[in-house]
Amino acid sequence: MDIKKFKLGINTIILAGSTLLMSPLSSASEVFTFDLDGYGHGSSAFVTGDYFSISFVDDSNFLSGISSSDFESVSFNVSGIGSSTILGGPTSTDGSWTDIFNFTFVSGEWGLDLEIGHQDTFGYAVWSYASDRFQLARNTHSIYTNLHFQNDGVSRALHDQINPITLNSEISVVPVPAAAWLFGSALVGFAGWSRRKNKTA
Repeated sequence: MDIKKFKLGINTIILAGSTLLMSPLSSASEVFTFDLDGYGHGSSAFVTGDYFSISFVDDSNFLSGISSSDFESVSFNVSGIGSSTILGGPTSTDGSWTDIFNFTFVSGEWGLDLEIGHQDTFGYAVWSYASDRFQLARNTHSIYTNLHFQNDGVSRALHDQINPITLNSEISVVPVPAAAWLFGSALVGFAGWSRRKNKTA
């Protein structure tokens, strides 16, 4: 066995593995899903299976401050109006709209809380395409709908004029870091070199 080549292969695997362990989780979509069951009142209450999701291009600006270009899409499925997906970021914003989004990173997982309803600062973000619409709003007064869904012109909404509302996401989709591909490539390459060595031995 060629000891130099063997050590080189082992060092490559160790380097790739170290990079994998130290690299931040980025460069792939982060998706946050919000269960709506139990929100709202009476006939306008949301039920089991009602939800919406917000997808971001990656997590690179979660702590430094997001902008419209960081969004990949929003999707929702709401009883009575059906499902819709709107690509891209908000088509209109106002006030302190980024204050709606509160990101956390705990035990290797990103989380997202949405601060809507009656809050200390005003802001809203609206996604719209044709007759579809999705809106998040926080209010210092009562003229804006906190959460609004519209699919083919048919709407459902959550509107609370008094209370602050915090929506908590389910666990986000955690991407595989780019270093994982390097690590896998090193293993495959090393295995191939070992097979060639065995054939020539």
